[in-house]
Amino acid sequence: PDDSPRNTSGMPRDTAAREAREELGLDLAEWRALGSVEVFGYGKRTTVICFEADAPGRALTVDAGEIEEARWCTLADPPAPLGLDAQVVLTRLVLARG
Repeated sequence: PDDSPRNTSGMPRDTAAREAREELGLDLAEWRALGSVEVFGYGKRTTVICFEADAPGRALTVDAGEIEEARWCTLADPPAPLGLDAQVVLTRLVLARG
């Protein structure tokens, strides 16, 4: 099977796990589905399928070719500015759960 970063034919959970491992150095085992949202902006429509997982450690190993900066934030104090997709996910899926 094609396991390249451009391969989008895999299951969304597997893709999320692979991206977390490749881009952040996080090998997370127990993923939970949060749901999906559609985001409209920047002249396009994007469907974002979301998962959550507990990170046993706090260290991130960032792929500098993919990510400029990464850090942990609390839900009460997200980074600013927050991208449109992230804003929609945070308000519709994460904060809505209470």
